Amino acid sequence: MTRDIVMVRVVPMEDFVSEEAFQDLENEIAVMASCRSPHIVHYDRSYVVGDELWIATEYLGGGTLAELV
Repeated sequence: MTRDIVMVRVVPMEDFVSEEAFQDLENEIAVMASCRSPHIVHYDRSYVVGDELWIATEYLGGGTLAELV
């Protein structure tokens, strides 16, 4: 167990109304997990918590890219 600060994206399971929606998110996680660049946010791990999927990634204190743009 570490004391690293992470950002958690919470995705309600009800968002997976189709197999395609679930597959898209699964592919996104696989791509994040395979990236090893200092310019790409680092994926940590995913958890199922109740009826939600929690995706933990490196914390960026400056905000989201959308907020910065």
